[in-house]
Amino acid sequence: MECERQLFDEHRVYDYLARIGLERKVSSTGQIQLRGRWRGVGRALGGQSVVVQCEPESHEWVVQLEDGAYVKRLPICGLNVTTLSGITDVPIAELPAIQLTLPLAA
Repeated sequence: MECERQLFDEHRVYDYLARIGLERKVSSTGQIQLRGRWRGVGRALGGQSVVVQCEPESHEWVVQLEDGAYVKRLPICGLNVTTLSGITDVPIAELPAIQLTLPLAA
């Protein structure tokens, strides 16, 4: 399992995300949606567009106005090796045994 985790480089994911600017429209209640979750950025920004970009070193979303003015940092939630790759921290020996069906004709 450790070998599989070593094959997956989580830092490359954050480096890739850092190259992408995600444009979001702030709701009237001051929230934006990231990965299906509502995150607060400030009611005063309601109706405005913001750009969200990953900060790979700190694993945070950096929220900025379209002109580049800093707004806020938000922690990146739910983005890890397991959610990205399906590779779990549970050693294979601890997983329950399963019976595979064989495609045998009767």
